[in-house]
Amino acid sequence: MTIGTINVRVILDRKSQKYHAPQDAVTGVVQLEFNPFSRKEGPTGAEEVFGPLQEAQLIYDGPFRASRSEKKEFPFTAFFAERANRSAPWRGDALVHPFDRVRETTGIGLAQERQSQTQDDLLPPSCELTATTGSMNAIAKVEYYPKAEVVMPGIDVEIETKGLKPIVRYHPAPPEPGSLQGNTMFEQSHTVASKDLIPEAERPHGFRGKAKALFKESEPPQYAFEVVCTSVPEHIYPGQQISFEVRVKRNSERTTTTVQPELTLDECKVTIVGLSSLFTDNVEPVKDRKDEATVSGTIHPQGLFSKEHDSSKRITAEPLPYVSCSFEIAKMLRRYRLRIEMIMHCGTSKVHVRREVPVKVHPPLSMAGAMAGPPGQHGGEQERLPAYKESWS
Repeated sequence: MTIGTINVRVILDRKSQKYHAPQDAVTGVVQLEFNPFSRKEGPTGAEEVFGPLQEAQLIYDGPFRASRSEKKEFPFTAFFAERANRSAPWRGDALVHPFDRVRETTGIGLAQERQSQTQDDLLPPSCELTATTGSMNAIAKVEYYPKAEVVMPGIDVEIETKGLKPIVRYHPAPPEPGSLQGNTMFEQSHTVASKDLIPEAERPHGFRGKAKALFKESEPPQYAFEVVCTSVPEHIYPGQQISFEVRVKRNSERTTTTVQPELTLDECKVTIVGLSSLFTDNVEPVKDRKDEATVSGTIHPQGLFSKEHDSSKRITAEPLPYVSCSFEIAKMLRRYRLRIEMIMHCGTSKVHVRREVPVKVHPPLSMAGAMAGPPGQHGGEQERLPAYKESWS
């Protein structure tokens, strides 16, 4: 006959606070309370429970004794794993991903458990992703909470988890300064055709010459050039002022004029394009949901591309707004592309340059970086990128 129930409750020392790094310890206690079963005719008489007790995470393994309504507490210290393990098992709709290590601090013993890593992915932040495909709305969350699994072998007692699970809000650790290295580049070809590219000596003069040119069909001369962007970062983080170089060079093979038109770079903007993907067991993968955040770039030096500056200019963007870091785990994927858009003039002709390159977004170097960028709300109620909702408040 079951003699009673042991109620299990996990209590965190830091309630409603954020954890920002694997080294930021999650501490608290596992509280156990014994309550004997009672019948209509009165209590069963079991005023005490005594026997071996084990906790699955090995914060305690030893004898346990408790009287009616007596509460016993077992302290624990847990750390987040730095990297995600995408091979961790699934139970129902939940990915079981243990803390990196668990230690009991009672002095009765020391036990550790390390989660083996098979993928070089950061542990994803606490977040919620939403997407729609057809008539279906898909929602996926990343949540972290400590869970105590208690057993008393050989004792006929029920184990019951009491209260709501304590949610631990996690954000990955900032990268080490100087660790985010790696650049890419791209090149785009452009051709401008205009009568303004006709050499001065070949242009019609006088009334008769200009009138004759109106009725004479001919292709206007062309000026071809390459726009080369170098030092485009492959790794970025919120609050960063990314910088890259833009250079122009004449394509003599496709150019049909001897005129060298004036080339200017008038405007530049940089956009972080976020892509969220969810995958389910019963339907096709949810299509990417795209959201964007744009900052302007400062051009130096201003004016014409000149040989004095090797026909190049340096672009420095405004601080990047806060967005979640890139991650891929289980059935969720968050990735980014960096879109660079420029408006140039070749003589009197406007030229548009647009290119997207893949980037990996890392956590901000400091919490100040989390609030960088254009004005907006960053408290979790409304993100800069609305398809992504983060547990920030």
